[in-house]
Amino acid sequence: MKTRIITGIVLAAILIPLLFLPNVLFFSAVGIFSIIASYEMMHMFSKKHTFRPYLYFIHIVFTVIFYSVNIYALMYGLSYEMFITFLVLLFAINFSILIFDDLMNFIISSKMITSALYLGVSFSALAFLKTQGFQVIVYLLIVAMLTDVFAYFTGVKFGKHKLAPKISPKKTIEGSIGGTFFGVLLGTVFGLVFNLFDVDGLNVYIMWLILIGITVSVSAQIGDLIASKLKRDHNIKDFSNLLPGHGGILDRFDSTLFASMLLMIFLLFLGGV
Repeated sequence: MKTRIITGIVLAAILIPLLFLPNVLFFSAVGIFSIIASYEMMHMFSKKHTFRPYLYFIHIVFTVIFYSVNIYALMYGLSYEMFITFLVLLFAINFSILIFDDLMNFIISSKMITSALYLGVSFSALAFLKTQGFQVIVYLLIVAMLTDVFAYFTGVKFGKHKLAPKISPKKTIEGSIGGTFFGVLLGTVFGLVFNLFDVDGLNVYIMWLILIGITVSVSAQIGDLIASKLKRDHNIKDFSNLLPGHGGILDRFDSTLFASMLLMIFLLFLGGV
């Protein structure tokens, strides 16, 4: 516990200042996180599959490309022709490896392209939220983190019905509901104080805050369950031991990454903040 607390303090001391960086530097920092996460993902795959080490590099390249292209598309737009060309090139590279590398198979190939797409898009969503304002990132963290905290305490106090017993035996439906309630409540208060989203009318704005809060809270829990499912399928406890007591980058960002994509979609439909 002591190690976990110390690591948490050090991690907070590193992450909080990042939120105040100019967008370009923040993009670079998040890009580094995506590279580390890409390595962790391939390291996890290696527990179940045999493949040559150069695929670590290929997966990192795919992740960075998805990350960079999605940021460019979000900031400046991307034509259909450019999008299709980009996808065809990536699939061509991936299938060429599948053909010429005798250790490669379709399962590894599919895992690589799917996980690189997930990491690239989710980390780019996190980067995009920074462009919408410092408070938006804080809102995301408040809802995601408080959902997790209150889900634990509510589950310990009232939990009786398992949420996903084969994936995460300790999580309960009662805990999930309690975490969502408090995460949405405090997120809504924060949204009212800082007037996060560009919506006319107080009643409509509150309804939007509740809807967005529920979506972010539920998606954060889904992201956590996805990570638990992946780790259970590959027989690992943590994605890495980079952060003593906390696991790796993916262990710390699992719920936030998935929630960031849903929050990004809301902002795109609302036309930004």
